[in-house]
Amino acid sequence: MKRNFRYSRRSQKEVRQAACWYESERKGLGGKFSKAVENQVERLAKLPFQWEEIEINIRRSPLLGFGSYYIVYEVHDDHILVLSVFHASREPKDY
Repeated sequence: MKRNFRYSRRSQKEVRQAACWYESERKGLGGKFSKAVENQVERLAKLPFQWEEIEINIRRSPLLGFGSYYIVYEVHDDHILVLSVFHASREPKDY
């Protein structure tokens, strides 16, 4: 069953900040980062239980193409909620 997906305000801010940073490093890379997040979240909506459960109903997926980033999300009956998109150098408890 494909679930809908939603982003928390925090995760939206994190994606914007990371995309801006990547764009400042190389033109077009910020857009690629944002698209990678969007594509991975769409995959998560189809197969939400594929990745590691780190707490009850909360899972962590690597961001494909940007291996140093993870997406933390919460699985609900009808949707997934993206809680955080964070760089691996951050403490895991920061999400």
